[in-house]
Amino acid sequence: MHPTALLEAQSALGDSFLAELEQLRGTTSVINFNNTKQFDALLSYLEASVLGTFTSVPSVNVLHILFTLAARCPNANWTHSPSSMVPETSDYMKSVNRDYDAVLAKSSLQARSHALLERYLILLQSDVHSQSDISGGMPQKGSMRSHPSRIEREALRLLHIRFEKAIAALVPVKKDFFTRRRSPSPLLSTPEQMAVVEVISDSEGSDSLIDEEPVRSFSVPVAVTSLSDLGRKTSGLGETTALFESMPHLSAHATPEPEINGAKGITPNFEEATDTEAKTNRKSKMKDRSHAPEKKTDGPKRRVYGTQKEKRSKNSKKLKSDSLSAISCLRVFDDVVLAKAIDPNDGYDFWALLRWAFTCADASSQYQKFLFNSANTHVHCIYRSYESVFDIVFRFLSLQFQCQKFSLLDRALRLIGPPRTVYERAVEYILTGLGQATSSTPYPCYVRERSLLKHDPLVQNSQCKTFLEYTDNQHSMRLRFRIAVTLYLYEKGAGSSELLIALAEKLLTLDFCHLKSFFDTHPLSETLGISFSVATPFLNHLSSILLDKLTGLQLNLYDTTKDDYTRLQQILSAITSEKVYSNISNDYSLPSFDHFWKKWQSTIFLFQRLLLQTLSYEQIEYPISIVNSLEKADGHIKHFYHDFLDSHWDDADVQAEDLNFTLSSSEITQYKQREMISYMDVFKHRFPNIV
Repeated sequence: MHPTALLEAQSALGDSFLAELEQLRGTTSVINFNNTKQFDALLSYLEASVLGTFTSVPSVNVLHILFTLAARCPNANWTHSPSSMVPETSDYMKSVNRDYDAVLAKSSLQARSHALLERYLILLQSDVHSQSDISGGMPQKGSMRSHPSRIEREALRLLHIRFEKAIAALVPVKKDFFTRRRSPSPLLSTPEQMAVVEVISDSEGSDSLIDEEPVRSFSVPVAVTSLSDLGRKTSGLGETTALFESMPHLSAHATPEPEINGAKGITPNFEEATDTEAKTNRKSKMKDRSHAPEKKTDGPKRRVYGTQKEKRSKNSKKLKSDSLSAISCLRVFDDVVLAKAIDPNDGYDFWALLRWAFTCADASSQYQKFLFNSANTHVHCIYRSYESVFDIVFRFLSLQFQCQKFSLLDRALRLIGPPRTVYERAVEYILTGLGQATSSTPYPCYVRERSLLKHDPLVQNSQCKTFLEYTDNQHSMRLRFRIAVTLYLYEKGAGSSELLIALAEKLLTLDFCHLKSFFDTHPLSETLGISFSVATPFLNHLSSILLDKLTGLQLNLYDTTKDDYTRLQQILSAITSEKVYSNISNDYSLPSFDHFWKKWQSTIFLFQRLLLQTLSYEQIEYPISIVNSLEKADGHIKHFYHDFLDSHWDDADVQAEDLNFTLSSSEITQYKQREMISYMDVFKHRFPNIV
């Protein structure tokens, strides 16, 4: 059998586990998958397909379902009580799905879906790396083998195409405001009729990024019995579907929740959205979900923004229209798939969901400071689910960057706004939360998530208080770091440094612990799949910009044209300069000691990490000169720190007139006893056998 025919047959076999997917072709009926038995069977088949020779490539429809399941907190899959416009799941469906929850040997649908997406991404990364290193003859970690067969190569090619389509649906091209069509919303007229399942077109020509002829559809070579007969209201129930002909809960839509006052159990971070935001959100979600097919625009050939119109054939336009209709029809546990929930043309985009995820991380971190069993709160689960999906997406975007493909990343940036402010706004999204107030309150794309947050029993009934050192804010730094590095590579190719400047300004507004956590991600770069050759220059350049802003001096410590020895001497010259420390200790504009302490800590920390990045055994043939410089710098730290405290003593005979605060004798004594890591401590830790 021809490889293409075999792969199409394997994909059809995977689709047969959700037999109603076949109805998505040429239909406008909504198809709702809410049976865990079907999902369990599908996931089991896909999990087995990646253990040996990889030939079972999931269809785009199945990938959309996997991304949706991976992004859903397990508790959001069915509603236990009617509240907040979320209809209650029927008792029968609860009993059908409860059995899966009781099985200890199986992970949640969310964890299994994410694990599959992770495996697919590893296969793609392995394929790209093996092609780039084919001359060396060394197989990459995660590859199937050093010399894949013809069918395996074709499977990986098809997987890359379909994976790209699935992620492209998460960052669609936003329609122009003046050309966007309007159509009467079916929600304002007659209720939407639930059919069995919703489907997405799986033709290889349906994606806007890939210009290929449609691949012929092949039938499955063996007889396959569907797991379910088709019913009108739900999937995979066979004869029992008659019980659900009048179930109203299956007509739920993923609409944003209106304003709810007096929410209990929500941390201060979950502020209610303004009336304007709520009204705008409701209006945008009430629009017709089956828009006429818009005219797509290609991303620029180079990494700049472009507006060239894409030329498409009538057949290609029809395929794209079918794909859009399919996404609009598909439901997973009564909600639209993720690709439809974050459609920018419906008022909620990719970056809005990222802000919501980081807002959940910040709220969860507040619980983790005092709440018992905080790792099982709904807000923690929601954050971790979305984080896993965004991690997959940005790793794929980085992989596309390696392949010299920039259209998806360019699309994502164009969703943010005009080019002149894109990086400034991107930084606001990347560093959302972390104890900082936002100009607008983030909100979820699924209404049931807000309901979960309001009715979390762990939050409402907890009596025992505990404290976790490692919070979700710290965990989120990995994703924040990955996104920043991805945008850094994109911007670097365009010869700009706007991202680093905006990132530095935002980091200076955060608490020192968050700045430190961001930089402490560097040792994990290789674990995260980020090369040190990329992460190190990124953080060194960022450190240089931050130090210039903190000290008020043009130190220019990042210069790639200089050799390591010259850079080391430049850093030693900077840390031994009195001007560096006096500029901070003489800054009387600081409103409090805490502001001074954050600035002081940040400066010393950044100098120390630059020093460690520059020092090596080859450069310390004469360690005495280096040790003398470090001891001199430590003396400056102690002197100017004490000088700052003494200058703010409230009983001092002479005080500066423009002081914003003073310190008592007891406070000064307490602050002088604070321990600080010296330059020599860092040097001894790095080179214990030299000193």
